[in-house]
Amino acid sequence: MIRPLKVTFHFATPPLLHRFTTIDAVLLSLIYGSFYDSSHDPLKDKETDFIEKRNNTLSGSIWYVDDDEAVLPYGDALKRSLSDDWFRRIMGNSVFEYNHQIKGGSGTYKNLLNYYERLTISKVHFYISADPDKLKSLVSNVKYLGKKGKYGWGIVKGVEVEDADDRGFFLNPYTPSKPLSVLEWKEEVETDRVAYYRPTPPYWLKHGVVPCFMPHTALVELEDKSPAKGNVVIPEETITPSMLMGKHFELPKKTAEKTEKHITQGRCVFCGKDVNKGVRASRIKDVASSKFTDFQELQEGNVICFDCVKSLKALDEVYRKAGMAVFYEDGWAMARKVSRSSHPDEWRKYNGDEWGQYKELITDFLKGDRLPYHVGWRLSSNRQHIFYKGGCKATISSLMPVVCRDDSNTLYIDKQLLDEALVEAKALLEDYAKLTGREATKTLLTSRTISKTTGLLPIRNKAKESLEMMERLHAFFRKYDLGVRSMLHFYLN
Repeated sequence: MIRPLKVTFHFATPPLLHRFTTIDAVLLSLIYGSFYDSSHDPLKDKETDFIEKRNNTLSGSIWYVDDDEAVLPYGDALKRSLSDDWFRRIMGNSVFEYNHQIKGGSGTYKNLLNYYERLTISKVHFYISADPDKLKSLVSNVKYLGKKGKYGWGIVKGVEVEDADDRGFFLNPYTPSKPLSVLEWKEEVETDRVAYYRPTPPYWLKHGVVPCFMPHTALVELEDKSPAKGNVVIPEETITPSMLMGKHFELPKKTAEKTEKHITQGRCVFCGKDVNKGVRASRIKDVASSKFTDFQELQEGNVICFDCVKSLKALDEVYRKAGMAVFYEDGWAMARKVSRSSHPDEWRKYNGDEWGQYKELITDFLKGDRLPYHVGWRLSSNRQHIFYKGGCKATISSLMPVVCRDDSNTLYIDKQLLDEALVEAKALLEDYAKLTGREATKTLLTSRTISKTTGLLPIRNKAKESLEMMERLHAFFRKYDLGVRSMLHFYLN
């Protein structure tokens, strides 16, 4: 019999978890396989009848940590985080053929050297309404959770299933516990945290992305106590980044002539929209830069809509200079890191702050008075991968800005938490500096490698103060996820 349950996974190694990973997605990967697609319909299949289904949605929350969990995030390259012996044991001596250097750009170990945030946590828990016997039989087969499990991350050493409150859809009427379609849940949920997301499995598909009520990004169960205030624009048509960019750029004449020879119809592999007139994906080389590395993702018969074709060309030009860009309906703006030697005038304009342009750009789009918009943040030489990763991720709510990065993450910025984090971070850095007697910089809270957090603690003869500081740091990381801390980088000195 279906009833509300709490599922707890205990880890042997730190996991690499997307903030909105849900327990129903984990279960479906066990039922259908890791790479199931839209040919399966979990809402209709009998195999999923053991899970509660309501408003065309499967029960199953995102993951949470306990209120006393000692959370510390680390995000250096994975290879450097483990010993050579560990790699030889898991992957064989062939990894070390090139002076002990793994080639991560292509081949077997592609993306191995990417920066992924992993969490030093002992366990996470989910909520779901399901049949306990069927659920237990499935979760007993979970070997790991999150990314890079084959490299040894997120190894599960134990699972617990117990009765709990009904939290598979929301924590309270103002706080979803998973992305919920605005159309389907508007009578039961009320919040301004709305973003484009796919509300039905498989969640990674670009097709079927709609406005959704979103959970808080805090790692703990944080509940809202008040209703929405209307700080959101719900468009009748799904707004894609390409629609915003396509208004400001045109294809070069030669490129347009080439693409006109290869017209077809179908579903765009970039934005997920069904189009009657698009370009064969096999002609992507006509508009992609030499740095584009996503050719292997494009299959024969794939289609690219004309808005996306124009956007690819635009991105190639914009990100030659920009590190971050924002596209509005009425224009666009970009930012880059400025130095005294390469950009002296701009460096002086921002009083020597090399991140001054970023801060100015971010402050503008976080105001939320020019909805909708699309933000891209380039971290690699592949200037067009931001777009491929971003899909339909335009921002439509001032409380949930979306920042598309070209690494492994699309960041959902919880604006409410960001405002709170700015206040807490400044106080935390000041107190940390007083305790250690050393300058505390923003990297203590925002760096990809947070080893400095524990490196100066405990302080001799200050055991009590050191323990209190460590708990404050753990509490900070329990509340503020990667998205919030990434934005803090541009605001803290």
